[in-house]
Amino acid sequence: MRHLRSTLLISAITLAPAAALGAGFGLISQSAITGGTANAGTAVTSSDPATVFLNPAGMTRNSGQALSITGHLIMPEFDFSGTAESLAGPVAERNSSSFSSSVDGGDSALAPGFYYMSQFREDWAIGLAVNAPFGSQTDYGDNWVGRYNAIKSEISAININPNIAHQINDRVSVGFGISAQYFSATLSNMVEGNALAAQQGAPVTPTYDGVNDIKTEIDGSSWAVGINAGLLVDITERTQMGLAWRSQVRHRINGDLTFEPQTMAANTGGSTTIELPETATLSLKHQPAFSSRLNLLLDAQFTRWSRVDTIAVDADEGQDTELALDFQNSWRGALGATWDQTERLQLRAGVAFEESAVKDTQSRTPRVPDNHRRWASLGAGYQFSNGLQLDASYTHIFISDTPIEADSDSGTALNGTFKSSADILSAQATYRF
Repeated sequence: MRHLRSTLLISAITLAPAAALGAGFGLISQSAITGGTANAGTAVTSSDPATVFLNPAGMTRNSGQALSITGHLIMPEFDFSGTAESLAGPVAERNSSSFSSSVDGGDSALAPGFYYMSQFREDWAIGLAVNAPFGSQTDYGDNWVGRYNAIKSEISAININPNIAHQINDRVSVGFGISAQYFSATLSNMVEGNALAAQQGAPVTPTYDGVNDIKTEIDGSSWAVGINAGLLVDITERTQMGLAWRSQVRHRINGDLTFEPQTMAANTGGSTTIELPETATLSLKHQPAFSSRLNLLLDAQFTRWSRVDTIAVDADEGQDTELALDFQNSWRGALGATWDQTERLQLRAGVAFEESAVKDTQSRTPRVPDNHRRWASLGAGYQFSNGLQLDASYTHIFISDTPIEADSDSGTALNGTFKSSADILSAQATYRF
């Protein structure tokens, strides 16, 4: 029984790292202003209060105080078509004779953000960012053929990030910060009771028809600390460069595992360590000599996903285990532009390409069926005379068709293709005083 509880725990908790550490789990959009340029120029958009998070060195290029509230409505589609196989034959949907599923696991979510910055001396500034750098929701329902791999996934991280910045001279500024990050996850899937009993030597035959399904759900959370730094340099009067770095954040996640029904094992718990990788961003902004109304923006971001190699799971009851994930590093590149239509109205546009951290179809998870992404964004902002500024942006993300061949601990293999995309609507209100 102790080994069976451990097997059930592993089937649930080891799915959390796969969901949490695909490139699609990171929430790149942290501002409606940079959202309008497909997040090109994130480390050089110093007038945006979100610079507190994106590059704290930019705070020194502002006078007075600024407060900003932003929200991003993320609307993904993960349309799966395919089947699941077992040694006993094809897997049927629960309460159905169908051996294939067509289901959309995308679940919309709102990602908020709060930013405040203040110049407290001529060459010093402080700021606070409270935002969600990670987050994802998927829900396929209890009945689809991939229920042994995933049903529902809710993953989020809330980042509390105070920063300080100093302008060294007329051209160079630096910034530093520390983050307290709260990470939480709720993950559920089915396990086939007879399949697990057979693994323990019981004389039973798995049916994979839903009759012997046990629903497992794990809830886990963690607090952890990270650091960040930024550099902003005026190369010429028309060209600016920004560098931003955020450290890895190491979470020790403790979770409670529940079973429904509790026919084969009692509720238990376990823990695992997840190390969210560091990022490094290079941004450039250039104002062409032929137009003072135009700014050209570039972004290149590196994420060290290769830190995520093996996840060790410590079970409260039963044996410990390890899971090899073997992620690869990824790059994101973006090009954008802003156009000052009037002194108060700015128009924005941008495109981007983002690599997936998932190496192949066998290591992909339906919790976040990640693949290469192409971004197209539009945005605008208007400054009122009373210090208020309103910004909005729209992004469509094209995701490459995503094949999957994912095994489960119930002895099934999910085979099919995801046709995925996402839309992001962002709005931001900023007040300067």
